[in-house]
Amino acid sequence: MGGVVNILTRTPQEREVTIKSGYGTDNTWTEYASYGDKLYDRLSVFASFGYKQSDGYPTSLVVVKPGTSHAGTPVNGAVPTTDNQGNPAYIIGNTGDNNWWTDSGSVKLVYDIDANSKAFFSYRIDQYGYGYDNPQSFLNDSSGNNIFSGTVNINGGRLVLHEGSFLTGGGGVTQNIYHGGYETQLFNDAVLKISGGFLDMPDNWYVTPTSATATRSGGPGTISSTPSQMYHTDVQLSFPVFEKHLITFGGAFRYDEATNQTNNLTDWTDTGSKTNLTYEAKGKDNIFSFYTQAEIALLRNLTLYAGARGDYWETYDGMANQVGSPGFPQYYDSNSDFSINPKGSLVYKPLDTTTLRASIGTAFRPPDVYELYRTWVTSYGTTYQANPNLIPETSFSWDLGVEQKLGSSTVLKFDYFNNTIHDFIYAASVSPNLNVETNAGKAETDGFEFGIETKPWECLKVFSNATYIHSEMLDNPANPLTVGKQLVGVPEYMFNLGGELTYRKFSFTLTGRYVAKQYSNDQNLDRVSGVYGSYDSYFVADLYVRYKLTNWVTLDFAINNMLGEEYFAYYQAPGRQFFGGLTAKF
Repeated sequence: MGGVVNILTRTPQEREVTIKSGYGTDNTWTEYASYGDKLYDRLSVFASFGYKQSDGYPTSLVVVKPGTSHAGTPVNGAVPTTDNQGNPAYIIGNTGDNNWWTDSGSVKLVYDIDANSKAFFSYRIDQYGYGYDNPQSFLNDSSGNNIFSGTVNINGGRLVLHEGSFLTGGGGVTQNIYHGGYETQLFNDAVLKISGGFLDMPDNWYVTPTSATATRSGGPGTISSTPSQMYHTDVQLSFPVFEKHLITFGGAFRYDEATNQTNNLTDWTDTGSKTNLTYEAKGKDNIFSFYTQAEIALLRNLTLYAGARGDYWETYDGMANQVGSPGFPQYYDSNSDFSINPKGSLVYKPLDTTTLRASIGTAFRPPDVYELYRTWVTSYGTTYQANPNLIPETSFSWDLGVEQKLGSSTVLKFDYFNNTIHDFIYAASVSPNLNVETNAGKAETDGFEFGIETKPWECLKVFSNATYIHSEMLDNPANPLTVGKQLVGVPEYMFNLGGELTYRKFSFTLTGRYVAKQYSNDQNLDRVSGVYGSYDSYFVADLYVRYKLTNWVTLDFAINNMLGEEYFAYYQAPGRQFFGGLTAKF
């Protein structure tokens, strides 16, 4: 809601080659290679390819709640637990090692037309896939037979068990990203920037076995696929005024569309066994934007930034079809909104070592096509239901900050922030297995950030930062029971600390990060930690060691979660992990 992160990748100025390879816990492999050069003093070229794969570990547990009947075959091996709201349950197995792989290839070209103009183009392809191997049942009968199905009795409670309860399907994503543009210097040092891009996601799918009838060797299931496309373009003109001020004008356009389809599979292990369509949803949206900003030097040490952004948003062609159900397909009305949002900030430097900042402004976020039209079901049976009646959320924000340098090697930072959000969009918890995208009336977040970075010696750098966030639902006619509760997915406390020590050819980096408990239920009913489905507080420490073997070859070794912290972020988080590798740069 508050800003944009602009990432500018480095352009090669001479020939450079990088090769990396590494291996770690869970049979994790990583490979990477890149080549860059500047040809004919005008054309910069950079190309890269990377691949990672891992056998993974059991992330998904099988948790059940037996009935009160005493019928069924007595079994042992079930592990007593609760759900995230404290209701008694049992862990009876897992869905197997969650293996995954990912690869990425890219090419970037930058051509210097003359001293003041350049054109650029880039293409990137990213692919990701995951699956699960060898599900495990912890249950055994009196003869020691491993039990995956049947009517069983767990500590006096009856449970009708299906082999499909231990199964989770795989999935994958492919996306192609194209981006290009042109920059030139015009009159009086004015700079014109034109850019545009296209993101094509032809594959975004996952498989769900039918829990009541699927088996490890096959059986029915469904496949859900959501191809999507996005186009964007931006034109920006910046020019100085009276040498001390800078004015920027710009305009932008963005188009999104997505289609979600669910089909039956005769064999959930074979994505080629797709048959009839059971569900379809789709929609499109446009955003037309204009913006302006002025950077004005009011005094030698006082700068004002003032600007405004206007957005016209429209969504259309929305449709959902629950094939074969009465009342479907449903076609949704188009919707649109227009919003102008001003922002302003002051930066004051009373001393060379002191910077004071203050800003205030409003922002606008329309719902995307997924929130509006895509209803989907997770592998563990929770439905996230879209809402075509969503309206944009808006926010009013302000913050104050100070940055103080102490000597030549220490920097202190402190910021206070406050955000009030109207028509807040979030997934409302309607029932334990149903979340519906909803506009709440009003929500607020406020808090502070504190950071320190110091370099007491040339060989040692140390940093620490902490964030406190008070978040609260202030008004919600859709569910009054959420008023006064902490917002979902927002931890109250976070902090990071670490240091980097360099000694001759060695470099040691030690970092630690803490995140407080989060809630996934809008009434904050999921208060129990340390169970499957909870979002626990945790502290994780990581160690990274690098040894410079030669001027162009380094050895790397890392221990992630070196203290072996056990916690859940819905799924079970990984324990202690080791990784080592080699990097060569020419």
